[in-house]
Amino acid sequence: MARTDYYDTDAKLLETFGSGTPVDRRMISRDDYTKIKDDYAAKALRAAEIFEEQNRPKPGHPPPVYDFGRPNVLFQGGVEPLLNKSSKVLSIQGNGPAVIADLVRSAQSARKEQGAYIVFQFSTAKVMFVAATPVRSSDVEITFSLAPFKDLRLVPADHTMQVIGTVHTHYATVPAAQRDSGGTTTYSIHPGVSDKDKNSAKVDKIVVYAVDAHNVHKALPGGQAQNNLARSLDIITDALDTFGRS
Repeated sequence: MARTDYYDTDAKLLETFGSGTPVDRRMISRDDYTKIKDDYAAKALRAAEIFEEQNRPKPGHPPPVYDFGRPNVLFQGGVEPLLNKSSKVLSIQGNGPAVIADLVRSAQSARKEQGAYIVFQFSTAKVMFVAATPVRSSDVEITFSLAPFKDLRLVPADHTMQVIGTVHTHYATVPAAQRDSGGTTTYSIHPGVSDKDKNSAKVDKIVVYAVDAHNVHKALPGGQAQNNLARSLDIITDALDTFGRS
């Protein structure tokens, strides 16, 4: 069975059905999810009782016809069809590479780090990049503004958007650890997420990405670093998967 991931309205993973790469990523309220699961469990228990009653040995009679007497949905893959009816398919923005390329060009032009929020908007079931206006930015660092709400972080200008991650460039033209034979300085200013990036991820419980000339680097909500990931990484989808399981 193809894999389906279910997230609640705070972008946290509820459960995965099937295996392999997800075909669907769906959103459902935690209350609805619990109700459906409990209802299914009760029906499954009753079905087992009916089966036992029907198959209890009866001296002098042939075996009963196999009939669970339960809703057809229980023969069609179990609880997942019920979940599908009560959930929305998440829409993941598909122009991620273009957004990152724009950030890079802007950073190279302004000689300041540029960044974007990675947001989850449960009202529209969308996961997307939103341009960020930094609190401060220089050639070596950037500071984002986040609006706290309970355990969540929101976009300050739009509280319908939950921040699950941020991405920023490490592209400013500053002296790097190595130069080529002609003395040309590379654009990579730090081969990984900085201590500030790791602290931000840990404090705000989001995923923080840094993009340099060759790789994508990542700080997890627990503060751990995963550096030197492929530049082709689908950052938006990776952020949802990482945040949802943290």
